[in-house]
Amino acid sequence: MLPNRHTPSGGRMAMAEAQKCYAGELIDYRHLGAEQVSATVTQESFHFWMRQGGKEFGVTVSIRFEAATGRVDSVVCRRTDP
Repeated sequence: MLPNRHTPSGGRMAMAEAQKCYAGELIDYRHLGAEQVSATVTQESFHFWMRQGGKEFGVTVSIRFEAATGRVDSVVCRRTDP
């Protein structure tokens, strides 16, 4: 369950997911924003810069959740190379 989107917990959840998908050191992070994708679903997106084995790369994490309840519907991690 995702807490109120105005708390930093969404960012902590995204950080944990980025590290779960791509084990490595988190170097930097930015909240890309939130968008309502349907009448009941909101998506929050975050971008992380990571280092693994001497190489740096980006990871975008998108979390979709029910706006009314905060229940997480899906989490998608995607690597973005420089």
